Amino acid sequence: METLSYRNHEIEVKRRARQKRLGITVYPNGKIRVSANKSLSQREILKFLSAQQKWLEKSLEGVRKTQEKFPVKHFRSGETYTFVGKDYVLSIESGKKLGLTFREDQMVLSTPRDEDEWSEALRKRYFESFKKSFKDVAKNIMTQRIKHWSEEMGLKPTGLQFRGQKSIWGSCSPENKISLNFKLIVAPLEVIDYVIIHELAHIKHKDHSKNFWKLVENYTTHRHFSRRWLRENHYACDFLNKTSELAPADGGALGQKN
Repeated sequence: METLSYRNHEIEVKRRARQKRLGITVYPNGKIRVSANKSLSQREILKFLSAQQKWLEKSLEGVRKTQEKFPVKHFRSGETYTFVGKDYVLSIESGKKLGLTFREDQMVLSTPRDEDEWSEALRKRYFESFKKSFKDVAKNIMTQRIKHWSEEMGLKPTGLQFRGQKSIWGSCSPENKISLNFKLIVAPLEVIDYVIIHELAHIKHKDHSKNFWKLVENYTTHRHFSRRWLRENHYACDFLNKTSELAPADGGALGQKN
């Protein structure tokens, strides 16, 4: 990949033969990419970056704030993890077998070996087990909530599946099959309910018409709160991604590289 340096930033340049206009993207991990036509010189690209300087710095500041609010997880004692809308401090303790329990504001992971004896391979394996626990609980809770709201609304989906998309929380297919993002498990229960009610409402209304929103608001008063929470806390579930969106490209998260 072609790169160039601009004000202490490494810029990735992606060339396309049919690219007519210059474009710039700042990714959540701070990577900067410029899209340009194959015939454009680096001098012209640098001139474009100079014109976009204010926007670029504002975008990078937004990245810094996001990374401060949602630090990349390395699966160590003392890190904070969000579960059903509440933040818990991870405490890794010795125990007879592997298990996860809750103690007030702590999320306690019992393991057969002391944390300071772990190899990085073992830490990664335990981390995967930890994330699987979140996924299993998510499926259980959301299946129950689907059943509850389906009965309340009188709208029955033809099927239910769980996925792990980066930006889609739920969907309803033309055949009325509901898909939910298991990473919603980090959200408060009322937010999970909102997403479920939203998707069930699509069984009756396939659009976002006034009738659709009226149906949604017949069953939840948390529409605006939920949408805001999901927008502002999108990266609370970053640790559940297969590849962290926030980890630096050189590997800032355990076993994760972009």
